[in-house]
Amino acid sequence: MLTARRTDAALELLELASAEFADLAPSPDAVAIDGQLARAYQFLQQYRRALELSDRTLEAAEHADLIPIIADTLVTKSSALAAMGRAREAMGVIRAGEQLAREYGLSATLLRALNNRSVAEDTSDPRSGLEAAREGLALARRIGDRGWVAGLQVGVGYSSFLLGDWDAAVEHLSDGLADEPELSYHIQLLANLINIQAWRGEDITDAVAELEVLGKATDDPVLEGTLIDTRAYVAMATGRIAEAADEFRNEARHVTSAQVLTLYLAARPTLWAGDREAAAADLAELDATGIHGSVVECRRDTVRAGLLGLDGRTVEALALYRDVLDRWGSLGLVTDGALTAIDMATLIGPDQPDVVRAAAEARDFFRRVRAKPFLDRLDAAMSATPVAPARGSALEADVRTKAGTRPA
Repeated sequence: MLTARRTDAALELLELASAEFADLAPSPDAVAIDGQLARAYQFLQQYRRALELSDRTLEAAEHADLIPIIADTLVTKSSALAAMGRAREAMGVIRAGEQLAREYGLSATLLRALNNRSVAEDTSDPRSGLEAAREGLALARRIGDRGWVAGLQVGVGYSSFLLGDWDAAVEHLSDGLADEPELSYHIQLLANLINIQAWRGEDITDAVAELEVLGKATDDPVLEGTLIDTRAYVAMATGRIAEAADEFRNEARHVTSAQVLTLYLAARPTLWAGDREAAAADLAELDATGIHGSVVECRRDTVRAGLLGLDGRTVEALALYRDVLDRWGSLGLVTDGALTAIDMATLIGPDQPDVVRAAAEARDFFRRVRAKPFLDRLDAAMSATPVAPARGSALEADVRTKAGTRPA
């Protein structure tokens, strides 16, 4: 039930079982129930409760030498920690669970660990995250676990998109859909595929209609967030940038663990529209998450550079943009780098040599991945007057202080 994202029903069953069989602890079955109860709370974004139950489960499982439960619960605990902004601690915990799973041949737990690590590394090392998802996908195929095959195809597809291999992303997502996965994976695969097709300017009318029908069959907050995410991607591709920003903010409210991505995504079209106050608010909310990592810092500085550009502080903006572009390249996140070139052309203008160079590289990339809507937007920005700079912002001093900073 949890794997199928029938989380409310699973929670009801697990709560009853945990109460009824509490007197059997520390028997393996009673401890296992608490481990799955922690996972249910993690799915429902009640991360502190998930952490409390994980620690209770781990203590009982350690004393009873229940290795499979220890390994599985470590994976659950790591996800709760990551969502609470304790990313470095989370990575250590998940690697411990992954190591136990490998050592004891716990394939199901290893699949969870590889999948969850691939998600966690989105904030620090996306290439390593993609390799984890690929390893998990190969394992799922080898042991014939259709559910995890579909789930990890989502991960491989999404990571491939971010790292600039859109054709590979489409291939994995399409193959996953062809296997007729169950509802939760069907929604995730289709949504990610629509995102890429929309960004290529393809006809997605039928696919969007199908996704909306599927969405009515679930009340899982993460899957609802997936539907909102696709609405935002489609709006951005079709030039409805204010709507895209609103949808990304809506997604941030639905899926709190994704805020370090969705608030950054909301700020970009907001900057394109010249709404400095709203973009600064997105950045402030992103900072308030307390989540760090090389990718997250790059997102923050990309928004800060845009705010400097809107303020007309071209020299400072260009210096920060040069740094950001180098870091996007080092991380392999070429899609973000190409979108940053649109930021530069929109907010600074086409006359600066740095903008010309960034636009040329972005143009090559957009042509290669056939992202016509963004190629058109880049070309339009390179032949237009930059967005009028804002004046006298109350947040100007804060942006000046933080521009270019890196995590200690």
